[in-house]
Amino acid sequence: MHTTNETRPNGEFLDFGTFLELREAAAKEYETGDVEPLRRMTTRHPPATLFGSDGAIRLGPDRVFEAYEQGVTVDGETHFELLQSAASDGLAYWVGLQHSTMRCADSDTPRHVVMRVTELFRREKGEWKLIHRHADELEVAR
Repeated sequence: MHTTNETRPNGEFLDFGTFLELREAAAKEYETGDVEPLRRMTTRHPPATLFGSDGAIRLGPDRVFEAYEQGVTVDGETHFELLQSAASDGLAYWVGLQHSTMRCADSDTPRHVVMRVTELFRREKGEWKLIHRHADELEVAR
């Protein structure tokens, strides 16, 4: 189990790249039905936004996390393909693709989905917290 405590025993902050490994681990746990790691790294303080793959916009930490809880899957796999990331003292982001294999409610056949993702983080009391996620399905040319 991972936490978002990003300080080392000597009080130094972990780098954002190391945090992104924890973020991807939380996504993997989310895809297997465990929403708790994502809950721990999501802000509880406004502003918070989610532009979901369903086209809906959720504003505020309660609405954002409610959407995360409703969207959790129980038999999926995922990994990130990082295209770009950066961090300053208080803000950070990553942009890339999230590859997921999941079972949809209306089918027993697993479906591979590639999402375009942008996530923004704010440092709160020494920990990176997810404050914005924009994810939509990548249209693949056929």
